Amino acid sequence: MKKVYFIYPTSSIIASKVVNSLKNEKNYEINEIILEISIYKKNILRFLRKISLDKLGNFFLKNMIDFSNFPNLEEEDYIIIFDSISEEVATYLITNNKGKWIYWYWNPIKEEKILYLKKRINSIFTFDKYDSLKYGLKYFSQFYWEKTMENFERNEYDTIFIGYTKGREKILQNLKDEFLKNDLNIFFYLLNSGKMNYLKYKIKEKLKKNQYIIPYEKVVDLTKKSKSIIDIVSVGQTGLTLRALEAMFFKKKLITNNLEIKKYEFYNKKNVYILSEDSDIKAFLNSEMDYEYLKNIDKYYVSSWIKYLIENS
Repeated sequence: MKKVYFIYPTSSIIASKVVNSLKNEKNYEINEIILEISIYKKNILRFLRKISLDKLGNFFLKNMIDFSNFPNLEEEDYIIIFDSISEEVATYLITNNKGKWIYWYWNPIKEEKILYLKKRINSIFTFDKYDSLKYGLKYFSQFYWEKTMENFERNEYDTIFIGYTKGREKILQNLKDEFLKNDLNIFFYLLNSGKMNYLKYKIKEKLKKNQYIIPYEKVVDLTKKSKSIIDIVSVGQTGLTLRALEAMFFKKKLITNNLEIKKYEFYNKKNVYILSEDSDIKAFLNSEMDYEYLKNIDKYYVSSWIKYLIENS
């Protein structure tokens, strides 16, 4: 049985759910290493790297993060690091421990970071096929960890959006206006990504931005109560988001601006509405879904993800 360690920070609730979902896997002994890393500490390490003080950065890291409970890793152990652990911390861990190290990106990649990391590790995977080609990385699609056969038809909402603004205020405001004109019952919950987003785009009737994160269990509950999910990808992103996977696994329709979604085998016009191409949103939402895609859904399940990472590292 292969021994697999997952490393993620205390703040990563999604990573915790992924790891917990794998603990019943028969082929792996699943372990977790949870690090407490503040934003303050991350910023210090990024600054030191920019001025090429790697040794000093390692000194600060060693003294700022508690590694006292870090296990003694063996050469045959697999260690998977989620990208919620910074490249600086990952590099320190890789250079000071044994094992077969894997770094998983499930967010868009910043060029200066990946170039830094590639010097230290070969097994880097990303959910975005464009990033994999651009930077010479290994690719695996976005995945999900909760499998359910239930049909959730408590349609209190026609559609929902829950997420950070990330400079998407304009498109979200336009969607909100359009959906309200069509008498759709919508739920929008935006978290502010930073003060700069207020300055980049101002709207007369501003979307309400919120300070508090909705617990993921509440996000799932709202998803179950909606006919569809809104998925707005950032400029340059081609990989599937978590919203797309939630739509698949909870049997909900998807409203998205991701044109690349048409290249996936599960794409079906009955289930996916592409904002720049499709029309008549009311007809789309009121039509029946096609559940043919469920035959191949295991491809996007967490067990397929870990199997691929282990076998291709």
